[in-house]
Amino acid sequence: RMVAAGKQGYEADKEKIPGAQKELRNLVRLGFAVPMEGKIFYEKSLYEELIQDLLAGRNENERFTIAEARERTGLSRKYLIPVLNRLEADGWIKRVENDRQVLRVLEPECV
Repeated sequence: RMVAAGKQGYEADKEKIPGAQKELRNLVRLGFAVPMEGKIFYEKSLYEELIQDLLAGRNENERFTIAEARERTGLSRKYLIPVLNRLEADGWIKRVENDRQVLRVLEPECV
């Protein structure tokens, strides 16, 4: 179901499947899923694709807006903000007022 959710992310709270929360924790622990705020989960390869979409061609310390990030990813604000917050937690970007600033640039072996 997580793969089928695609860029909309898998929202664990919307599913009433017995044992689903435990399975999601296992997928995260094994590195197959990446948790976001709001109990949204992305398949690891899709999360890496979103990093690529957001940071490709950008330079270190370059800033970008939420609108620019939406254009690059096609995500609605509901899903984009948790992704940006996860990127910040992972050390890719940092928030500077309403913009985001690139802390690390993509290298072929990073993603």
